[in-house]
Amino acid sequence: MAAVRVLFQHKDKGNMVEQIKLNDRTQTRTQRKFNLVPGVGVISYLPLQMSLYFNVYFSPIWMLALIVGLEAKFSELQTLYKYVTIILYVLMTVIEVLRLFLGYEGNLQEKVPELASFWLLSLFQLPLIIYLMANINTIILPLEWAINIPMIVFLLLEIVTGFRALQLMAKAQGVKFQVSELHPLKQERSRQQDQREENVAY
Repeated sequence: MAAVRVLFQHKDKGNMVEQIKLNDRTQTRTQRKFNLVPGVGVISYLPLQMSLYFNVYFSPIWMLALIVGLEAKFSELQTLYKYVTIILYVLMTVIEVLRLFLGYEGNLQEKVPELASFWLLSLFQLPLIIYLMANINTIILPLEWAINIPMIVFLLLEIVTGFRALQLMAKAQGVKFQVSELHPLKQERSRQQDQREENVAY
């Protein structure tokens, strides 16, 4: 009876070891995918993410309103400003798509270059919209006033929160680098301790 109990104990320990190894492999794949270091999570800034979330739903409405407004006033524009307005609208649309993609990628996955690119594009997008609203030759319609003011608010919020997120992520990257330097030594000690415990158990 004692021999059967020992056999089941060894079987349970074997299953436990296999489960731990499986969890370690899963954790390692996740760490490689998201560039994680054990003990250091991904730093994403919630105020920036909230602003990006609502901005993603607002941007298609903003783009559609720009197209409708351009169609309504195109015949009234001077020849030069017809070309200028079209170029600016196309440029702002491309920047907006890239900006939101880089913002999501940088904030959720703690990628500093992408987040910095998002912040710079936001700085570039803001004066373009202000120029279109301040220039009387572009004939700003009430629809464009109503749609551009919320976009300016989004940009101002994302410039402020994006700068704060960059500061936090730069600090987090420094901590992650320090932890990654210490982790191999800690992992080796943990492996040696596990081997000693297994030898004692068997």
